[in-house]
Amino acid sequence: MAKLVRLQTKDQELNRVQDHIVREVNPFLGKEIIDGVLLTNVALTTSATNVYHGLGRKYRGWIVVDNTTPCWVYASVSSDPSKTLSLIATVTTTVSLWVF
Repeated sequence: MAKLVRLQTKDQELNRVQDHIVREVNPFLGKEIIDGVLLTNVALTTSATNVYHGLGRKYRGWIVVDNTTPCWVYASVSSDPSKTLSLIATVTTTVSLWVF
């Protein structure tokens, strides 16, 4: 995960501002949920659908952030969690997902 790094300058006030920003922002950047991708227009059916997430690592979780149909979306067992997640919907729908 990315971290902010302070640049050393001769301006002490600027250094203090940078220190404050780094101290406040880096803990936020370290949260797993921030390191994710937004997947839009993901078509799901009542059968397991493998969704390529593109994280380059095993996903930790996912959140439905938009859904065209009132329904539930469930996880199924993915054959390769480092590349895909497998999802099932209670009815055919199109969703947007935040995968982290």
